[in-house]
Amino acid sequence: MNIDELVSYFNYQFEPDEQAFIQLTGKEERGIRDKVASKMHINGKLVKRELPILVNLVRSQVDLAIYNVAEEVTDLIEFKLMYSWDLMWDHYFLTGRIGRFIENDFLKMVNCDLQCNQFVVFSVIHPKRKELFSDADLKFLPRSYFRDLNKFLKSNALEELNEELCLNKLSSGLSQYYSEIRHVNHRLGSYRECAVDLHHWIMKR
Repeated sequence: MNIDELVSYFNYQFEPDEQAFIQLTGKEERGIRDKVASKMHINGKLVKRELPILVNLVRSQVDLAIYNVAEEVTDLIEFKLMYSWDLMWDHYFLTGRIGRFIENDFLKMVNCDLQCNQFVVFSVIHPKRKELFSDADLKFLPRSYFRDLNKFLKSNALEELNEELCLNKLSSGLSQYYSEIRHVNHRLGSYRECAVDLHHWIMKR
């Protein structure tokens, strides 16, 4: 599978506002992975989720694997999900834990026992709201419910994610691992008057 074919499977639809609620109340990458896997299945692909692999003789797994009719693995796909405030704060990206997680996904496939097409899908949840959530907004919610989101809004208050800056961050730290990269953006609807976008950067090793 080439990168543009993989990109075509990200033309999916969720129920209105469903993922806005899910991703703002606790990020969840499996729903995104499974939506892509389902679309592949509908289009005739032989798909397995969470394929066991060996990495330097250590057991691990890959989020999605695609088989051909001879039951050979032709494609491996790893998914990584984060919030945009982690991406925009330099000390949390590439030099910190988030960057290491992404790099580890590439290294896992570099060193695995399967030789095939390999992809990493780096997804970014971006809340689009300038105003902080007020005490009135949070009246019937636990005090810490939007603590992280308010912290992000205080320091960024971004309505649109700077796609060029994001690409530069990825390129500066990970360009040695991928040969091609594509970008896809989804509007997820809103939750409590906070609109949410979901950006995917799809990278082929």
